[in-house]
Amino acid sequence: MTKISFGDFIRLMSDDIRKNKSSIEVSFYLEDCSKYTDCWLGRQLNKETGEILYWYGLISDGSGAYDYKNLEEMISAKIFDGKSLEEIWDFVILNSINATDVEEMLELFLNRRVDSINDLKFHDFKGG
Repeated sequence: MTKISFGDFIRLMSDDIRKNKSSIEVSFYLEDCSKYTDCWLGRQLNKETGEILYWYGLISDGSGAYDYKNLEEMISAKIFDGKSLEEIWDFVILNSINATDVEEMLELFLNRRVDSINDLKFHDFKGG
């Protein structure tokens, strides 16, 4: 169970999944919150259309499932009781990334070159 900076999260979610033939699946929960205890989010390639899909799975019964076309839409969506992921980031605790230890996977993702990070102009990631 690990907290990471929002900047590192953006870098993780900006990995070139086409080039690296991968997907990203993050298990998380919100600290001191009984509603969001077993949540998931990710990024994957739709093999039929070739488009990248960003998604949340917030409630195990499937009622909290959301899909987005880009990262900005995903992190800005006010789906956490009227707040966005960006707004509640200080309460996000990661359980795993791709079913593996957070620190181990984060090191892997952040140490390889992420081509698309320079295209993200909607945030200033100080300290990330």
